[in-house]
Amino acid sequence: LHVAILQPLDAQPILDSVRRSGRIVTVENHVKTGGFGDAIARAIGETGVPHLRLGLPQEFIPAGLPAWQLTYCGLDAPAVALRIARFSSGGRDV
Repeated sequence: LHVAILQPLDAQPILDSVRRSGRIVTVENHVKTGGFGDAIARAIGETGVPHLRLGLPQEFIPAGLPAWQLTYCGLDAPAVALRIARFSSGGRDV
């Protein structure tokens, strides 16, 4: 699913998708705290559905080109794909 806005969050399509898939992945291009992943965590509540939250760490990121920064934070396409593949096969995120 692509969610275009955070507030107000339309949780029903997300909950429907979670029920079908049994897991959820959120990817955001900013810190995880207080962002989309938090909103989804609140929406899925106590369902027990595994939730992989990918986003920037809550720390200083060195200056550089955006592509380099994404790689530095493990958010470039190959790293995200690997983490999602591990998560989808029942493994834990690293």
